[in-house]
Amino acid sequence: MQTFTKNRSASRSPRELNEQIMSHSEYDENKQRVSEATSADRFYEPKLSSYPNVSIEESDENEEFYTPGSENLYHCRMRIAKWSLKQTSRMHKGFRLFVKNNSLNEILMEKRRVNALYSTFCLNNSQSLTGRCISIVRVSPDDQAVAAGSWDGNTYILNSQDLSLRRVLYGNNSKIGGIDWYYDSRIIATSQSDGTINLFQYNTDTDTKNTETNNSRDSKLQGHNDRVARLSFHPMGRYLASASFDSTWRYWDVETQQQLLLQEGHTKPVFTVEHQPNGSLISSAGLDGIVKIWDLRLGKCISNLEGHMGSIYGSSWRYNGYELATASSDGSIKIWDMRMQKEKVSIPAHSKLISDVRLLDNVMISSSYDNTINIFSSDNWVKIKTIKGHTDKVMSCDITKSGQSIFSSGWDRTIKLYKSAKEY
Repeated sequence: MQTFTKNRSASRSPRELNEQIMSHSEYDENKQRVSEATSADRFYEPKLSSYPNVSIEESDENEEFYTPGSENLYHCRMRIAKWSLKQTSRMHKGFRLFVKNNSLNEILMEKRRVNALYSTFCLNNSQSLTGRCISIVRVSPDDQAVAAGSWDGNTYILNSQDLSLRRVLYGNNSKIGGIDWYYDSRIIATSQSDGTINLFQYNTDTDTKNTETNNSRDSKLQGHNDRVARLSFHPMGRYLASASFDSTWRYWDVETQQQLLLQEGHTKPVFTVEHQPNGSLISSAGLDGIVKIWDLRLGKCISNLEGHMGSIYGSSWRYNGYELATASSDGSIKIWDMRMQKEKVSIPAHSKLISDVRLLDNVMISSSYDNTINIFSSDNWVKIKTIKGHTDKVMSCDITKSGQSIFSSGWDRTIKLYKSAKEY
């Protein structure tokens, strides 16, 4: 592009160039404008001044970058990829077999029976464990035990049938924020407000009711710079995800007790992480109100789900692998469909903050600061039952895989058991 830069060319009359006439005091600026106007390609190329003056160094800052992963992380991704592929194949075969062996009428009758059963659920038992709030409750995968974490820093293991105390797992004085069980119930992971994660060996088959034994932690995982909230074991075991108020979630190898991944991406504290049942994806959410879906095989965020008006405190995947429930301080539960990567339904579930949500194939439960537990059908998401058992905020809830028992923990320092009234 040719541009006149000599004074003689730049001094041509603005009137000749159809430009606005400028005052004598603006002579220097006028020369620059006229010089641009006399470009031979004025009407064919944009002015050079329209391009931002950005250096190479500045432009590189906006580009994506990748931090090289360790060899252990690579092997982790490979194991997850192989395991999740086999698990997905098994799940699809199971779904096809279910449809083949059950008629539509039989499926509808079973759903009605289940809804009628949950409509009879009521308070069955209550146990006061400590002088501090019971912040979280989680049922073991074999449905035999319940772990309840307290703000006194300890975790209490109870019999799932009658809430009798089996064992106390002693931590430090920091509040318990998260609990999860290894897939075979032999390891319990707990998180605390000082940023530590505790691992305890446990066996429900050989457990005794000796509560006097000092069951100290077997190992400790450290790395987070702030309070650790929820935890989630990978379905195949070995790997553990942790959500923290340092705005990251991290991935750990339980066997080597090493940190494999520090994942950023959230702008505020991360409160909940949850593995998809087939193990290929993991969801993270927190106080920024955004749900992020990560592919563990690739290490990439594949979806950002936005819609909640408040912080997210609970999440749970359905066994089908493509439906995710998230619970928020805005009082709503949203069901997300991963096939379309968008919101499927929004449920006005509670009048106050929802502290937890758990989702099975035929039922969904939620706990709230409005002192209630709600039970929903996971078929049409209609509320089946509201249970009032706590005298204060309900901090957490969980349900056995069989669906026969529901548990909740509360600000009133109790853990409660709910069952169908038809059973007693």
